[in-house]
This record gives sequence, structure tokens and C-alpha cells, in this order.
Amino acid sequence: MKLRIKILVGFMVIITLMGILGVVTYSNFLEINEQFEFLIEHDLEVLQNAQQLQKHIVDAETGQRGFIIVGEESFLEPYYSGISGFNELVKIEKQLVSDNPSQVEKLNLIESLFNDWNEQAAIPEIELARIAHTTDINAKNLELLKKGTGKGILDELRVLLDESLEREIEEGELEQQILLYKISKELVDRETGQRGFLITGDESFLELYNDGNKNLKIHLNELLINVEEEHVEEDIHALEEHEEESKIVEKIIILAQRWETEAVIPEIDFRKELNKNPTIYDVSILLKSETGKNILDNIREEFKEFIQIENNLKDKRFETVKEIKTSAEINIAIFVSIATIIGIGIAITLSHSINKSLKLLILGTERFGKGEFEAIPIAGDDEISALSGSFNEMAQNIEFSNKSLQETLNKLQIQKNELDQMNQEMKKTEVLKEEFVAMISHELKTPLTPILMWAEALQDKKMLGELNEKQIKATETIFNCATELSELISDIFDSYKLDLDKIEFNEHEINLMELMNSTKDTAKKLIGRDNIIIENTTNENITIYSDKKRIDQIFKNLITNAIDFVEQDTGKIEINASVKGEDIEFRVKDNGVGIKKEFQKDLFKKFYQIDTSATRKHGGSGLGLSICHGMVKGMKGKIWVESEYEEGTTFYFTLPIVNKTVK
Repeated sequence: MKLRIKILVGFMVIITLMGILGVVTYSNFLEINEQFEFLIEHDLEVLQNAQQLQKHIVDAETGQRGFIIVGEESFLEPYYSGISGFNELVKIEKQLVSDNPSQVEKLNLIESLFNDWNEQAAIPEIELARIAHTTDINAKNLELLKKGTGKGILDELRVLLDESLEREIEEGELEQQILLYKISKELVDRETGQRGFLITGDESFLELYNDGNKNLKIHLNELLINVEEEHVEEDIHALEEHEEESKIVEKIIILAQRWETEAVIPEIDFRKELNKNPTIYDVSILLKSETGKNILDNIREEFKEFIQIENNLKDKRFETVKEIKTSAEINIAIFVSIATIIGIGIAITLSHSINKSLKLLILGTERFGKGEFEAIPIAGDDEISALSGSFNEMAQNIEFSNKSLQETLNKLQIQKNELDQMNQEMKKTEVLKEEFVAMISHELKTPLTPILMWAEALQDKKMLGELNEKQIKATETIFNCATELSELISDIFDSYKLDLDKIEFNEHEINLMELMNSTKDTAKKLIGRDNIIIENTTNENITIYSDKKRIDQIFKNLITNAIDFVEQDTGKIEINASVKGEDIEFRVKDNGVGIKKEFQKDLFKKFYQIDTSATRKHGGSGLGLSICHGMVKGMKGKIWVESEYEEGTTFYFTLPIVNKTVK
């Protein structure tokens, strides 16, 4: 089997197992998520609605009791809102628990009991209270209760509790919600016990008040502690919300204490005084039958059973989620273990197979490095086997090539020895050639020296007397030709030394302005009697470090070229030097005929002539620009030309400043 197929099969097995693991995990996750959604969206809503239904019942009872005690119609507002709220919410609650007949039955019973309470107790007691409150005596005796001090505090408490409950529902804090519902119920128990005592004068009602009062203090402390612990390690924004929530809880505690001290205790004391004189509030006798209280007690019991059923269902669902979670963990552990074992087995098998073949290949290459071209014994049909076959074939070819190469090396060694001998002879020839060129240059210049000297002497009237016009012209011709011949010999010798890289440069300090003025003076001598303008436009006055003799030679060649290509009467040559960074840029510009683009690339080659015809107007050896190029390059600079045909030519060359001193 091919190595690639082996690896591919191994990876496919592992990927398949991981895919199965992913599907199983995802399936379990969906099931757990479904159960949690049902718990949150169904069970929590059912419990919240049950608490809210109890609150509506308490609101109805509180409004009814408040009206019976005080006789003001405004106290009936909670009664009416409790009745309507209960009737609407109980329909929703029935729909939510429609899958559980026992809970539907409980809700029907609670609804029936609540209607019985309303018809048998609430409505008759309210009507009797209206009649009782029409008497002046009762109105005077109940003046204290009509102030509504307790109602105002309780209304404020209910608003705060409702706000807190909405906040906890938004945040999904089930424990805090249940605690707030308990506090609401205990506030109602206190109020119900107090109202019952005020109405009936029966001190058994105070038991409900005392129990509610005791549990309220406990649950308020628990709420405050939960709020403190819940936000210990939260961020700054969450801490600001926590401070606001803590203030609300503290305000609830203060209002509960105020209601007790400002309303409950004075009203209870007042009712105790009434009990001493039972003729003050006769209507309370109508309530001592406790018809409404008994019905409400039955409702509370039914609600306890209803909530207990829902809690049992919730606990079962939690157990189901736990079982699914445990099953998922076991399945994941099993699949991971199986995938790991299979993966390790595949890896070990492939590793062993590949490692064995690789060891043989390494052994073969080590022998190969030592010059032992033995075959590698790897059998099979995978890539490593094919590689070993190619390696064996290569070893045989290399062994054959090695023998051929050795023979070739032996032949090359013989040729190398012959070339070394020829190189020695060429070096000797080069030395002889250099000596010959130096000798020829010296021998050619030797006869020219007296020719130049005597030609110059003949031009001096004081030395050899006066000459006629023809003699003077002949003498000038002799002098000029000898000078050109001397310069040609110097150019040939300099070009030869540049080729051998044996020309020397003597660098020293040079004042740039003095150099350019000297160059201008030299140019005037080269121009002679010709009507050509020479101009120095240099503004830099600095010191550079270079070879003045070579710079003069470069300028002389460039200016000579410019003189040769400008018109006699309108010719103009400009020389300039300027600082360009760490270099000095020199320029020789003329207004001559210019150079065509196709000729510019070869200008700096040796012996190059633009016009090579026998009738060419401009002479020269073609070495001047080549020598300029070699000199500039030897001094670490650059040289180039810019020209437009019939618009003039500018030659540029740069040299390093090396040492710059501003004057």
C-alpha cells in the first residue's frame, strides 16, 4: 500500500471517530439545552405566576380589609385590581400546566375557592362595612385609622418590591426572585394579621402578624447578604448597579420598620382599646365568623400543594438533565478513549513502518557519504521503497560517474599543470610588455623633448633671432604637432596603466575655488586665439581631499573635446563644481552640436569615434574619454554625459569630498 494512502486511511479513521464524537456530543447538548429551556421558560414562569396569583389574592384581601377598617373607597383599589389580575393570570397558568391534569385540577379548585371567598365573605363584609361606616360614632372612633399612614407606607413598599422583582427577573436570578416573593407574602401576612385583629378584635389574628414579622426580618437580612455577596468581584459598572440595588434593599428595610412603628403598633393599641368597649365598632362582629379567613386559608394550602407539585416536576427535570449530562460525559470519555487508542495504534504502526525504512535509507546515505555505493534492501510498493530503488540506481550511476570523473580529473590536472606553465610564461611576457611600453613611451618622448624645446626657442625672437612669417608658421606647426604627439603617447601609456590597474593617485587637500580658477586659466590657454567664451560658475569655497593632477587631466580632456565641438565665434563653455551630499559634482557644459542618443552609450570606450569616415571633421585618438572614465572610477567617482543633438552637451563627474572644511 502506498505511504500516502496509509496516512490518508489513518487520518480518515481518526476524523470519522471525531465526527461521531461530535454528533453524539451535539445531540446530548441539544437534549440538555432543551431541558434547560423548558426549566427556564416553563417551570420558572409557572412558579412566578403562582407567586403572582397569591399576591393578587393578598391584594384583594388587603383592599377589602382596609376598606372595612377605614371605610374609604380608595382602599378598595387593591381589592378590584387583585380580582381582575387573578382572573386574567389564572387562565394563563392553566394553559402553561395543561400537560399536568393534577395541577389544572388544583388551579380550578383555587379559582373556585377564590370566587367563594369573594361572594361569601368579601362582598357581604364590604357591604356591611359601608353601612357601619355611615354612623358618626364609628367614624369618630376610627379617625386614627382613616389617616391611611400604614397604607401610604405599604404602597411605597409594594412599588419598591415590584421594581426589585422586575430587576431580578431580567437578570434571571431565581433565588432572589423567590426571596422577594417570600418578603411580599410576609408583608401581606403581617398586614393581614394586623387588619384581621383590627377588624375582629380577635388576638388569634396577631399570630399571623407575629409569624410574618419574624420571617420578614430573617428574609430581609438574607436579601441584603445575597446582594452584598453577589457583586464582590464584578466590574465597575456592575458595582454601580450593586450600590443602587443595596440602597433599594436598605430602603425596603427602613419602610418595613416605619410601617411597624408608625402604623401597626398605634393601630393595634387602638384596637385593644376598642376591645375594652366592644360597642365602638359593631361591624367587627359580622367578621368573627371567619368565613373569608377560612376560605383564604384553604386557598393558601391549595397554592402550597400546587407549588409543591411544580417543584417536584422541576426536581425531576433537573435529575433528567443530570442523567443526560452524566451519560454525555461517559459517551465522550468512551469515544475519546477509543479514538485515542486507535490513533495511537495507527501512529505506532505507521511510525514503525516509516522509521524502519528511514533507518535503512540513513544507513545507505552514510555509506554513500563514505564512498560505499551498496544497494539498500527495502522491499514493498510504497513511496519509500520507490525512493530506495531510485537511490540504488543513483548509487550505481554515481559509482560509474565517479570513475569517469576521476579519469576526467586526472586529465584536468595534466591540463592545469600545462596552464600553470603557460600562465608563468604569460606573466613573464606581461612584464616584458610593460617594460616595452614604458621603454617605447620613454624613447618616443625623448626625441620630442628637444623638438618642443627648439620649436619654442625659435618662436622667441631674443634667443635665435627673428623669423619671417613662413618660418614662424612652420615653427608653430612643428610645436603643435610635437605637443599632440607627446599627449597621444601620454594617453596611450595612461590607458595601458589603467587597464593593468597600476595607475597611482596622490590625494591631498585642495581648495575647490582655486582648483576651478586654475582650470579656467588652463582652458584659456587651450582656446588660444579662438573666439570662445569660458566661464566658471562655481560658488562653493571648500577644501576637498583628492588628486589635483588627475582632476586637471580630466578637465583638460573634457574641455578639449568641448573646444573641438563648438563654433569659433559663438562658442561658450561653462565649468562648475557643487556639493551633492558627500560628493563634489563637476560639470563641463558647452553649446556645441550635441551628441545623438545612439552614440552616447559608447562614448567612454577606448578608441571610440562617432565619425569614423576618412573625411571626418574632428580628430583625436578616442582615448580621452576612456581615460577620464578610468581616472574617475579609480578615485571612487562616477562620470556620465547628458546631451541633445544640436542643443549642446554636458559632461558630469563626481568625486568624494572625504574632508570638507567650510571657509
